[in-house]
Amino acid sequence: PVCSQLALKNYNIDTFTGFFENFKIEKKFVLFVLTHVLEHLYFPRDTLQKIYDNILDDGYLFIEIPCLENEEQFPNSYFSFEHLQHFSEKLIIDLLNDVGFEILSTRHFFHEYPIISLLCKKTINKKKLILDSSEFKKNHSIVLRHIDKEKQTWKKIYSNLNLKLNSNNRIFVWGAGIH
Repeated sequence: PVCSQLALKNYNIDTFTGFFENFKIEKKFVLFVLTHVLEHLYFPRDTLQKIYDNILDDGYLFIEIPCLENEEQFPNSYFSFEHLQHFSEKLIIDLLNDVGFEILSTRHFFHEYPIISLLCKKTINKKKLILDSSEFKKNHSIVLRHIDKEKQTWKKIYSNLNLKLNSNNRIFVWGAGIH
C-alpha cells in the first residue's frame, strides 16, 4: 500500500495492491510485464489466460522466470518453498502457445541462477498444449540430480561444522532469509 501511494503521489501512476485474481480489469492493456512472478503462482495458466483476455489484440507480454537449465549453476537451496512452479524453456513456451501467445524472442542469462526472458505477442492462432512425458522426465531428473548435489553439500557443511565445534573454538552463526 505504501508503494502504491508513492507511485500515485510522485509519478501520478494509479496502481492496484492485492492479488491479480481479484484485480477487476475495466479496459484492455497493450503490455503486461511479469518479472519473477509466474513461478510464485499456484495456477500460472489461469493468470496467463486472464492476461490474454485483457490484452489488446496487438498487445505484448513480457515474462522473466527462473529456468530449469544449466543445473550446474543452481545455487544451494535453489528449490525453495517460495517457488511453486519450475519451468523449462520448452514448458513455458508450450504453455504460452497454448494460451495464445506467439514467442517473438527469448533471452537466457545468469544472475544467481539461470533465467529466461520471453517477449510474446497475442495471437489468435493457439497451439494446443500436448504434454510431453520426455520433458517431464528430463525436468524430473534435473531436480533429482540437484537434490543429490544439495545433500552432498550439506553433508560437507555439517562435517566441517562438527570439526570446528569439537575443537573447542567459539563459533558465531548468523543467518537471514529463507536460505
